[in-house]
Amino acid sequence: MTKPDKRSFEERYESCFLDLGVKTVAGLVIGSMMGSFFLRSARRWPMYIGGGAGLGMAYTNCENSLNNYLQSMDPKVCTINLKSVPQHEPGGVIEAHQVDDYRSTPPGSR
Repeated sequence: MTKPDKRSFEERYESCFLDLGVKTVAGLVIGSMMGSFFLRSARRWPMYIGGGAGLGMAYTNCENSLNNYLQSMDPKVCTINLKSVPQHEPGGVIEAHQVDDYRSTPPGSR
């Protein structure tokens, strides 16, 4: 059984860049080696395919790591206090001086 990951979001994000570099370079090296061993020539397309596969694996790992962290967080409840919203006539327009006046009045004075 695997242990839960206790890293913060920043640590996970930083490890994504390290993982991206390592897997892309490893894919490029393995692709160039496979191309030279099996194709008997220095072709570049196996190297590009290996680098792309490494890039894709790093992206998938990063996405899973960050999504697991974000899904494990408790969602915050959004509440709107209707007493603090300026009231105006239906169909009317709030003019700039009304908004400025509302913002300048202390909360307990209304």
